[in-house]
Amino acid sequence: MTSEARERPILFSAPMVRAILDGRKTQTRRVVNLTEFGPSTTRGYDWHFRDKHALWNDVSTERLLESRCPWARVGDRLWVRETHSYCDPMADGVERDDPTNVAYRADLSARVYGCGALSAPLDTFGWNWEHKSITWRSSIHMPRWASRITLEVTDVRVQRVRDISEEDAAAEGVDYIPEAPPSELTHRGAWRGLWDSINGKKPARAWADNPWVWAVSFKVAEEVPDAE
Repeated sequence: MTSEARERPILFSAPMVRAILDGRKTQTRRVVNLTEFGPSTTRGYDWHFRDKHALWNDVSTERLLESRCPWARVGDRLWVRETHSYCDPMADGVERDDPTNVAYRADLSARVYGCGALSAPLDTFGWNWEHKSITWRSSIHMPRWASRITLEVTDVRVQRVRDISEEDAAAEGVDYIPEAPPSELTHRGAWRGLWDSINGKKPARAWADNPWVWAVSFKVAEEVPDAE
């Protein structure tokens, strides 16, 4: 990271974590929170951004908003929070006050962590994933040290959610299912279904509402040891 780059957490579901690990997911979209920007200070800003029926044709305004994306700027890092468990007893039979072994529900894998060192995968052959020592914790509770995936932001765009292309929908990591409705037999259709399953019941966030979204592209960053 550069001196101006930021680092912040981001939550992903198990299917999206698997897609990142498989190299299928290189983009994510999050709804723009209009209240974060307050009164307009740029000519045309309010008209373009707050009228949901207006067309956005002011490139300078678009670039201004992209530079103010609360999620990330190009070069920033996002560390992934996911469902996890501390699993020292499963690894070596010892339960520590400060756990060092972490299991990940997305792919039923585990890693061992040490102070000032890179994490290393644990051999989980023969593990009983239903064992009482495996207590899954919500992704929101994952601390930074237990995160195994760090993403480097490569691009930030602003667009309407329904402007997503077939190529970008594929980069969101979704696969369409042959048994799905005809409307979902494309990556774009499958992603539309996923979007509404997450946002469909939230005010002004459904696919039909066509909200503004941050379209963030990323790549998996190399792991680096913690500073001592």
